[in-house]
Amino acid sequence: MNAITNLHGEVRTLEPKASGRRFQVLTAGDVMNRPPLHWLVSGVVPAQGLACIYGASGSGKSFLALDLCAAVAEGEKWFGHRITSVPVVYLALEGEYGFRQRVKAWKVNQGRDLPAALKFILHPLDLRKPDDLAALADAVMTAGVGGGLLVIDTLNRASGGADENSGKDMGEIIDAAKALQSRLGGTVLLIHHTGKDQSKGLRGHSSLYAALDSALEVRRDGDGRKWSIAKSKDEGDTAAYSFRLDVVEVDIDEHGDAITSCAVVPEDRKAEIHRVLPPKSGNQRVVWNALGEILRQAGGARPRNAPDTLPIGRSAITLESAIDAIRERLACEPKRRTERARQALTGLQAKGLIGIDGGYVWAV
Repeated sequence: MNAITNLHGEVRTLEPKASGRRFQVLTAGDVMNRPPLHWLVSGVVPAQGLACIYGASGSGKSFLALDLCAAVAEGEKWFGHRITSVPVVYLALEGEYGFRQRVKAWKVNQGRDLPAALKFILHPLDLRKPDDLAALADAVMTAGVGGGLLVIDTLNRASGGADENSGKDMGEIIDAAKALQSRLGGTVLLIHHTGKDQSKGLRGHSSLYAALDSALEVRRDGDGRKWSIAKSKDEGDTAAYSFRLDVVEVDIDEHGDAITSCAVVPEDRKAEIHRVLPPKSGNQRVVWNALGEILRQAGGARPRNAPDTLPIGRSAITLESAIDAIRERLACEPKRRTERARQALTGLQAKGLIGIDGGYVWAV
């Protein structure tokens, strides 16, 4: 039996509770025996959690999301990834007429109807209104399609005019999405935009990226498009999956002109993303290892005066503080350590392993 002495010198015993314990102390064996992670789309979208597909306007993210939803509802492989089939509810909040055309384009392109397990909601939603959340959850559960995949397209249209760059507003949106996921079970998938500079990732406050269990980034290069895993609970897949949007005639207007939409067609190739390997020896290796430790200790908070080039969700420290922490680890004359530290950092930047701008440094 354990005992502690409080501030008044009184000795109190700590007795373990027989039941109703909030915290469990686990052995390594307990941890190893816990259930494995389950996926809706193997290695891409988890079966439980908060996920996101994001990209610039015109990248094809909503077309890709519809194609993914059809695969999940049908149980077919998607870009070679195994699927666990579950009911899907798609909230189409942008352009009801245009979305109808997308649905018809999928049907025409595939030569079959969308799976019956894929349902749609076209009613407006404000995630920050408790009544909206309750009504949505009730509709989904009443239809018997809870516990699967719920898609919100787009996050902006479901945010009721919130300031996406505000930590407070984004926090409320994240809390609402998580509350919805907790009530329904399964996975909530958000469709979101990038900013004007796509290299900075998700538009808005960095807390959104931090809250995600999984994220897919969609990019367009001319007529070519590709999606890749930007964040995952399984960091194994480093590939970019190419696809195109084929134009599909879906109707004829009153003047006899064709009404068209698009459908996703996977390309045969799977482009591997080759990662730059860290240096194996020398000052650059010492600096690389030290910088990794320092950035992990810094956490994910974005510095208030960080440069625009710092990607969302990436840790950063000032260049001078990095040099101060690193130079003592270099095996050279003390008077040359600052110079050598700067040279090593410049070399790592040239290799594409770190970013340096505005007096800050971060790992790429």
